[in-house]
Amino acid sequence: MEAPAGRGPQAWGSPFATLLAGLRQLVSARDHAGLRCKARNLLARGAFCVFKGGGNPMMTKEDQHAAVVRAYVDNVYNGHDLQSVEKYLTTDWVAHWLGDRVLRGIAAWQEATASFFEAFPDATYTLIDLFVAGDKAVWRGVWRATQHNDWGGIVATRRTAMWSAIVIGRFAGGKLVENWAEYDRFNMVHQLVAPSDNKSFEQVRSMH
Repeated sequence: MEAPAGRGPQAWGSPFATLLAGLRQLVSARDHAGLRCKARNLLARGAFCVFKGGGNPMMTKEDQHAAVVRAYVDNVYNGHDLQSVEKYLTTDWVAHWLGDRVLRGIAAWQEATASFFEAFPDATYTLIDLFVAGDKAVWRGVWRATQHNDWGGIVATRRTAMWSAIVIGRFAGGKLVENWAEYDRFNMVHQLVAPSDNKSFEQVRSMH
């Protein structure tokens, strides 16, 4: 694709100029980890465009939603940055956690999530699958974390656990407005407490 006659790549607008700048950085990257990181940052900034007729850069709604989810996972799930969530969540945000509680509003969600990160300060989420259709997105991944403080009625064990989690998100105005999170709580808690600890193990069973 060539720029309009007599004009540089800037003629296509800032998204394409940003993409070109990012590609130059990618070409100069010497390691694969750096390559992946730069690519994720480009996508999160919305510089990865789908070109359609007329040579105008356009990002489909599905592309935008996927970029939001990836940035949300990188910065909030893995970066534990709870101050930047307004970039990704609407003010009337509603979160459904495993059907056992509903968090309404960003403040309530921040408080609950902060409690989780305090208990699991090294928590990381590996994104495995991401599907987007219309105003809905579904992503699946695996949490890995070591419990350092009490959480959810479980006394701190200093044990490390891995558990799967699937989230369905609904978008409005380019941001997440509601989600439904399902995670493998049984295996999570089973790994955190020792079966030999009868009291703790009974606690695991009573949660299901």
